[in-house]
Amino acid sequence: LEVWGVDQEFFFSGRMFLERLIPLAPSDEARALVAAWQERTRRDLGRALTGADDAELLLSARAEQIAELRAAFSGAGEGAAEAGRILDEIEESAAVYRLYREGANYESNHRRIVLMKRHLREHLTAAGAPAPKLLFKLGTMHVGRGYSPLNQLDLGNHAAELAAATGGESLHLVAMALAFEPRGGES
Repeated sequence: LEVWGVDQEFFFSGRMFLERLIPLAPSDEARALVAAWQERTRRDLGRALTGADDAELLLSARAEQIAELRAAFSGAGEGAAEAGRILDEIEESAAVYRLYREGANYESNHRRIVLMKRHLREHLTAAGAPAPKLLFKLGTMHVGRGYSPLNQLDLGNHAAELAAATGGESLHLVAMALAFEPRGGES
C-alpha cells in the first residue's frame, strides 16, 4: 500500500521544511539563512497559535525572501533538486494561504486545485504504466464529478477524467453523518 499526498503543505509545516534544508545547504551562508528563517518561524509560531498574529512561515514568507533562499541553494549540488522542490512547495503553499487570507477565495481554491492535480500527475508518472488503481480520500467539496460547489473542476472530476482517458471508470461516494449523539448522554 502506498499513500500519496496531493494537497498543499499544511499551514504549520514550515518548520519541517526548514529542518530538511539544513543538510542540503551548499554553504555556511545558506545554512545561516535557513537558521535565521528557523528562528523567525519559532518566534512567529507562538503568536500564530494564539491567534495574535498570522506571521507563520506559509503566510509571512514574501516572494523576495523565498527568492533569496532559492539563490542561496542554487549551487546545492546533489541536494539541488530536493532543495528546489522544497522551495517550490513553500512558495506555492504560501501563495494559496496568502490569497485565502486576502479574501481571494476563488483564486486561492483554484491555485490549490491546480497544485493537487500537478502532484497527482507527478505520482502517476513516477508509478509508470499501467496506471495503478487508486482510492482517494477527499473532502466533499473536492470529490465530485463536474464543477464542485466552489465552482471548480476539482480533483474528483480530474480523477474521473483520468480514468476515462485510460479506459477505466471511477466511483465517487460521499459519506455523511445523519445524526450526532454526544458522549455520556450529554445534550
